[in-house]
Amino acid sequence: MQLPFYMYSRLFGMYSRTSKGFSGQQTVKLNGCTEVYVETLRVFLHALNVPVQRPTLHQGVRQFLHRMVVCLDTDILPFIPVAMHSLLELADVRELYDFIPFVNQVIQKFKVRFLDCVEAIPLCRGEYLRFAFTVVFHIVYLLLTMR
Repeated sequence: MQLPFYMYSRLFGMYSRTSKGFSGQQTVKLNGCTEVYVETLRVFLHALNVPVQRPTLHQGVRQFLHRMVVCLDTDILPFIPVAMHSLLELADVRELYDFIPFVNQVIQKFKVRFLDCVEAIPLCRGEYLRFAFTVVFHIVYLLLTMR
């Protein structure tokens, strides 16, 4: 049986809400849930490559990613380049706009370590896009450190 796409979005939301019971990485680890969320993240990232109902699926995965930044802390870093690549590949203006809060959260949380993630983003729309992201993220990092 195949679920309608809006049900997948609800599924993403449900998993995001289960993480609200944890205040951070330590409580997730203490309760032995890190592996569950990491595996769920691996599965959900595949949804970003589905060409049908992109906005609906991306919204659900982005919501889950926001929660995983809080709950998994540095355990999410290996997934950031893949998530960013998938969220940005073929993105329209609205998807780029919706992407900004996620990038902001990741930059504020990880600061310098995030720059390594930017370098690891697979090529999307050529080398110029990667260069543009690197420049923008360096500027944002400099602005954050000046506070």
